[in-house]
Amino acid sequence: MAGFTNKTIGGFRYWGSVFGENIVPRLLERQVASAYGTAVFCGDPVNCVSDGSVDVAAAGQAIWGVVARCQYNKSGKLEESNHIPASTTYTQDYLRSQAHCIAATPYTIFEVDADEGTSITTVAAARELIWENCDHATGTGDTVSGRSAAVLDISTHGTGAAGWRIIGISDATPNNVTVTRAKYLVVANETDAWPGTFSTTGV
Repeated sequence: MAGFTNKTIGGFRYWGSVFGENIVPRLLERQVASAYGTAVFCGDPVNCVSDGSVDVAAAGQAIWGVVARCQYNKSGKLEESNHIPASTTYTQDYLRSQAHCIAATPYTIFEVDADEGTSITTVAAARELIWENCDHATGTGDTVSGRSAAVLDISTHGTGAAGWRIIGISDATPNNVTVTRAKYLVVANETDAWPGTFSTTGV
C-alpha cells in the first residue's frame, strides 16, 4: 500500500446500523445554548448538558449523538447552515441554534478518520484494533465545507474504557491503514442518556 494516501473527510459519518442495510437514521433536534463559545460542525460528537441542550464532546465525555445538520440565528432569521458559528446568540426560542443529530446508540455505526499513521504500521496491526476502545480528538472544523475536524485518536487504542469501540476497518477506497486518515468503523462505547449500553471494556 506504499504510496497511497487517504482522503481527509472530517468528523464522524453515519455508516449504517447493526439492524440492517439502507436504514436512514432519524435526525433528533437539540438546542445549542445561546452564546455557546465553540463552533459546532457536521460530524461533531456532542454530549448532553443538564439544561437539555448539547455541546461538543471532548475526549472522555459520554457521547449523545453526532451532528448531521445545523440551523442558527443569522440576522434575525433562523437559517440552515453547515455549521453553527461560535458565540451565536439568540433571545427568542424560534431563533435558537439547533443541531440535528444522529443518535449515537451502541447500534449505530460511524466511519471516522484516524488522526495519524505512525501508531499502526501494518494491516495486521490495524485488524488487531477491532473490539478495542479509542477516544476521539477535536479540532477546528472547516467553515467552507462545514465538516468537523474530529478524528479518532488512534494512539489511545486499548481495552480500557474510552468513548468509541472499533468494530472494523472501513472498505472506503483508498484506505491505507498505515498512513494518516485511515478510516475505521466505530460505535459509541460510552453513550450519554441512551439505554442499552454494553460493557465498556474492550477485547
